[in-house]
Amino acid sequence: MDGSVTSSIALSVRRRTRALWTDVHLSLRRPSTEIARRRRRRWLATGAVVCAVLLVVAGVYVVTLPPPLPFHELWSKTLAGNSYGQGVGIGGLFVTYSYTAGALTNLTGSADVQTADLTFQMEGIDLVSGTVLWTSSFVLWGVVDAPPDFLPRMVAAGSDAALAVSWGGTSGANLTVVTVDASTGDRLADWTVAIPGWASTVASQEIATANGTLVTWLPETLTSPTPLLLVGYNVTTGARAWNDSVPIPLTLDGWGLGISSAAQDGSTLEISVTPAGGPAWLLGVAGNAGTVLGERLYNGSADISRGVAGAGNFYFLNSSAGGLLIDGFNLSLGTNLTPIPVDNVRDGSAGSAALFAVDGVLLVASYSNDLSYAAYDPGGRMLWISEFPNATSCGQPDFSALGPCATDLSPPLSLGNGVVLVSSYASLASVGNAYLDTYRAIDVSSGFVDWSANYSLTFGYQFWPWQGPEPLVSVQSTAGPYVLYAVVSPSSISLEGGTT
Repeated sequence: MDGSVTSSIALSVRRRTRALWTDVHLSLRRPSTEIARRRRRRWLATGAVVCAVLLVVAGVYVVTLPPPLPFHELWSKTLAGNSYGQGVGIGGLFVTYSYTAGALTNLTGSADVQTADLTFQMEGIDLVSGTVLWTSSFVLWGVVDAPPDFLPRMVAAGSDAALAVSWGGTSGANLTVVTVDASTGDRLADWTVAIPGWASTVASQEIATANGTLVTWLPETLTSPTPLLLVGYNVTTGARAWNDSVPIPLTLDGWGLGISSAAQDGSTLEISVTPAGGPAWLLGVAGNAGTVLGERLYNGSADISRGVAGAGNFYFLNSSAGGLLIDGFNLSLGTNLTPIPVDNVRDGSAGSAALFAVDGVLLVASYSNDLSYAAYDPGGRMLWISEFPNATSCGQPDFSALGPCATDLSPPLSLGNGVVLVSSYASLASVGNAYLDTYRAIDVSSGFVDWSANYSLTFGYQFWPWQGPEPLVSVQSTAGPYVLYAVVSPSSISLEGGTT
């Protein structure tokens, strides 16, 4: 290689090396403020990205949160064995119950039959705070096939609360009733009576209270005519006050194939027996004495199984050639009342409506053709009508027991001062389907809406892992201005107390 070329290359390398070291030297001497400025720019860019991500996540979280519940929650609790929080409001307390089952034990010589001890706990819950003010426990020993398929029933009698439980044991079926002082939880009475074996799942529902007397009614056999055994117990002591046996002039193919219910006005009970597909029988009883006041038979057009009593009268819906009527009679005199035409049930069928009596006003809930409540005074004048939306969208409604488009109308529940809570809600719900429940507090005399709320939900919907399923709201009872409701999700149920 030529020497001049070699010398030129060497000079170029030295110059580049000197320039490189100069840049390094200058960068080491560059003021710290410049370095900090560059770092800040990098952190600002990174922070902006992080903030944008957080804003997106937060926005999605807020958007996908379950909708707010329609009531203002004051407290919440879970009751074992009493998923929907059945109970009664007495004074400033809500008296309810829960139960747990002990270990299952196989009966000797019968591996297919198992028993368990059931521990019941009655609770007095402060309606405002949800604080449990007292508890009272009792045990049912050796319950067959526990936990059994039963629905205990709690009723109020003045300042006392009674829990009735029908159950099967190794020696037969029983009805157990435990009464407590609602203000203290002190045990007042505890009694058990034998009942027919087939009644172990229904007897706790065939009870009513009238002036301090708890009345039960069950047929002794399923023969025809069926003897109806009426028994009255003193709620406070448990002593049997009276009993009577009255033959039911109907053919029953089984107690479970019909409806039995009672309407109460003061000390008078109107007990109805309505076999499936047949006529209905109505029996009037003085609840505090057991005296039979009268009985009547009705054909299939009269819906006496959902009859109501109030202001000394008994009312029921009756389909006629001229349309649907509110029919009835005076409880004291037995005289028939002047029928009231019902205007808000378009198909004129008693099966498309339900009748209620609240604060001297008769309310008719209609499923035909649109959902509505209408109020009628005993003189026959319609006071007001309030229409409600379906919980789901649908085509032509049918008028099945579930209501059109799987929508039901609630019984009116008193909030005091002549105001009732009514609602349209999903009667059946499946995970992933959308529903709209509607709630209104209405003055029964004027129809004025004091409060309303819509609850739009997709039952069980879960879009992000941090969000729980959207629940259903099932109103169970009211106690003055307080609302007791169950919050039902696919995996849990809780009882909550709140206000409108």
